[in-house]
Amino acid sequence: MNVRELARVVGLSHMTVSRALNGSPNVAPDTRKKVLRAADRHGYAIHAPARELATGTTNTIGILYPYHELRKIESSYTSQLMHDVRVTLEAGGFDAIVAGYDTTSRGREDIARLCSQRKVDAIIVLGYEVTREALETLATHGYRYLCVNPPNEPWVAEHPALLIDQTLGGELAAQALRDCGCRHVAVLHETATQFHHRVAGFERYWGRAFDRHTLADGTYDVAYATVREHIDTLRSYDGVFVGSDISAIGVVNALLDEGVAVPAEVSVCGFDDIDAAVYCRPSLTTVRQPREQISEAVLGWLSTLRASVDGARRRSNPDRPIGADSAAQRATLPAEAFAPKLMLRGSTR
Repeated sequence: MNVRELARVVGLSHMTVSRALNGSPNVAPDTRKKVLRAADRHGYAIHAPARELATGTTNTIGILYPYHELRKIESSYTSQLMHDVRVTLEAGGFDAIVAGYDTTSRGREDIARLCSQRKVDAIIVLGYEVTREALETLATHGYRYLCVNPPNEPWVAEHPALLIDQTLGGELAAQALRDCGCRHVAVLHETATQFHHRVAGFERYWGRAFDRHTLADGTYDVAYATVREHIDTLRSYDGVFVGSDISAIGVVNALLDEGVAVPAEVSVCGFDDIDAAVYCRPSLTTVRQPREQISEAVLGWLSTLRASVDGARRRSNPDRPIGADSAAQRATLPAEAFAPKLMLRGSTR
């Protein structure tokens, strides 16, 4: 089946169908979905090399995410965000190539490998573990890229980025515990800068003294073991804020196993709102990082970027298909960080 035959099937002009298949922003979302569903139903596949010759683009996006030597799985939140971004991009007419970057090597080698071996139009870098050196690698080589949820550090302003207001998230966690009557609380968190901002927000809203316990990493097992090790101290608290949901679930289970009722004796609030937060018992009160809004913003950035690309200029330099003007990248980004949202559930009174 060719484009004209597919156009007859869906009752549209072949030019409209061609634009829909190639992800043009000038096609209504409902029309694009109609064409893509029909293409899938009739086994039509876009011939990527032909499309690339015709348009100078691949509509393929590289997604880089962090993987950790200390963890058997990646960050639950980042993994779920990656899934949401990939699904949203595919619905918008983009294909995605997913690759990990090694946080222990600061990511430069992984990014260089993806750029040299894969032809992609742009790169989405996920996770607060990304380093300044890794992003400078992308900038130095002229790639179009967007950082999603990078560390809240001053140097991030040098790069196109979608940020989440981590400090506000910490304030919301403090609000959740204060509103349910907690007076003597503890905060358990990792040492990464992202958690420092969350704790700073908590401290600002809480307004009085609280105790801190450092977690060696963000795994369930470490959080569970930390609670069991310090159970005599933790019994004295009536509220606990934990820097991530996976750790918070470990805290809740350890408290329950030690005979401490949650939330009757101790209220617990997490951070992220991963899918598992609603399935544990009691369901976890947490601060939600807005994955859907972020995914749509990524798609909007790519669509605007694609519409602004000068095809003739790109075809004149085929060896560098994803070179970019950083000022043009920044022009399409929101001016403020995304605001998290408090999700009140069963782990707080």
